[in-house]
Amino acid sequence: MKCFSIFFLLLVSSVGLSNSTPSGKVKIQKRSYFSRHQLSQEGDFNNKRSQFLAKNRANLIHELKTALKSLKDPIQKEELQLRLANLFIEEYKYQNEKGPNSETYIRKAQGILEDLARKTPPCQRPDEVLFQLAQTQLELRSFQKANELFNHLILNFKQSRFLEEAYLQVADSAFDQ
Repeated sequence: MKCFSIFFLLLVSSVGLSNSTPSGKVKIQKRSYFSRHQLSQEGDFNNKRSQFLAKNRANLIHELKTALKSLKDPIQKEELQLRLANLFIEEYKYQNEKGPNSETYIRKAQGILEDLARKTPPCQRPDEVLFQLAQTQLELRSFQKANELFNHLILNFKQSRFLEEAYLQVADSAFDQ
């Protein structure tokens, strides 16, 4: 029975293939699937989408700042500070596409992350804080400081989920020198 089903499948597939062989000529399509009008509409959609996301990000930054003022629990406060730093990094990337005056956002993120890294009972996710801080150093073109932070992450957090990326960044840095 097994042999029969295999034979049947081979027979059916060879029949299907024999009808689909090309005639030796390649048909070249001269027109694009998308008209210029469709592409411009798609660009408008992406622009509106990014504006919508930027507005929501700005609202969320404002909400997190007000929530941080009233929070007493250090673990929740730490989590919100990390989220706020990530939002500042996203805003930096969005503003960086528009023009060069976006460095204030990355500096704000850097300040929050440095505060979390220096915290005396260490924060709950120090490896993530170090990784994000190293990434901000890369964005600011402070390659030496970023390399030091990546090395610190590699040496002190062997089980981190950011370890592979840290190794890659250190290797890239060594290759560039």
